[in-house]
Amino acid sequence: MRTKDEGKINRIYQATVDLVMQVGIAGATIPKIAKKAGMASGTLYIYFENKEDLLRQLYLHLKSEMVSVTFGALDKSAPFKLQMFQLWKEFLAMAVEKYPERIFLEQYKISPFYDEQVMEASIGWVKQAEDFLEEGKNQLLVKDIQKDLVYSMMYGFLNELAVQHRRGLFHLNDHRIGDSFGLLWDAIKA
Repeated sequence: MRTKDEGKINRIYQATVDLVMQVGIAGATIPKIAKKAGMASGTLYIYFENKEDLLRQLYLHLKSEMVSVTFGALDKSAPFKLQMFQLWKEFLAMAVEKYPERIFLEQYKISPFYDEQVMEASIGWVKQAEDFLEEGKNQLLVKDIQKDLVYSMMYGFLNELAVQHRRGLFHLNDHRIGDSFGLLWDAIKA
């Protein structure tokens, strides 16, 4: 069996992200993705069963990468509030620097392609975030409220800041990042 070329997989992933940014998930067909990646449609089928498989693998790849980068930078010896600030900065930087990838993740998550298989594969990332928030609760630093409420509030706030930054409505400088974290912390602190 032929070894899969990681370079080609990355070109396919990038072409898919770029195309979804331009035409949405529905408009990103295998022939269009292949053309944007500079390869024949048949080549994509060497790497992916179909469009659904490509989108699923790309979602899992991007999500894994983003969680690894953000939680990987965390100084676990720091006080909880400082760790929370570090996470906030990392997530904001990722949301701004990888904006097209964020758009893909958002579109995929609300599409019919997002299914039980993807949710099951995401359990480890969700648990990592939940464990982090649980530690804050155990230290009596975070309100004892449902984690999904905290997560939804943080995620929505983060995405809106990235969108406004992207549209040029403001620049996410250190002062604004600090202010946004202050608002976030005030909302979740015990």
